Amino acid sequence: MALCAAALCFPAYIWLHTQKINEALLFFLFAATLLSYNVHFFLASLKSGSSVQLQWFQKQKLFTIVFNFASLVFTGFLFFQLSSLYVFIIALIILNAAYTAPLLFKKALQLPVAFTFIKSYFNGFTWAFATVVLPVITVNEKPGITELAIFIHRFLLVSIATLIFDYRDKLRDLELGVHTPANKMKEHPFHWFFIANILVFIAAVLWLNLTISSGWQWLQFIPCFYLWWLYLQSKKGKMICFICAWWMGPYSFQQHSVYSCLFNYIC
Repeated sequence: MALCAAALCFPAYIWLHTQKINEALLFFLFAATLLSYNVHFFLASLKSGSSVQLQWFQKQKLFTIVFNFASLVFTGFLFFQLSSLYVFIIALIILNAAYTAPLLFKKALQLPVAFTFIKSYFNGFTWAFATVVLPVITVNEKPGITELAIFIHRFLLVSIATLIFDYRDKLRDLELGVHTPANKMKEHPFHWFFIANILVFIAAVLWLNLTISSGWQWLQFIPCFYLWWLYLQSKKGKMICFICAWWMGPYSFQQHSVYSCLFNYIC
């Protein structure tokens, strides 16, 4: 996930037609994502051992603490290299703290129904903000239609991916007091809810293709169908296949943009 966070900045840079890549931002996003996810799962492991992943964190408690401390030091060092982004990064830290907050309480938090759908989109907004808005700021780009199209595309991509993970982990999330559409909706309504999200994502990809003049943007339609396939895999409970497929899936369809940007940057 940390590699994905850094790599997803490259399409944003290349779609903005710039080679002014901020290396400190890339390393910061890598370190911050590493820290955020490890702290999240470490705190979750203190409350439950309901999955192999959480059991691993329980067994590797000392290693996790040391690793998180090292990640914190590295993240803090890089933070001070990004003075123009202080306000925005602090906002992201607060968002991440809110995401992890339910894990800090012994008893499950009873959130209002109006907030039960926020978690998946909350994660999508955080990723879109970090991998689109921050690169835009570093190149002093004035936000416009292109930037908005990229933001919405990234927001929906990560939100739908999170919905899939939420469906897979719906019982564990409920045990931890994390309320999501997957554990608050019945099977059939959630199925149609997911289809609606896919259709909106297809519309966002179409808008991205119309906004950005690049022959490779049509590849962004592939994750629409791939995400649907991953959802079906999560329903079948094929966890190992599901995890491996995810790593090789939706994010990898942006590799051409990543490699092109890297090649142009190095040369």
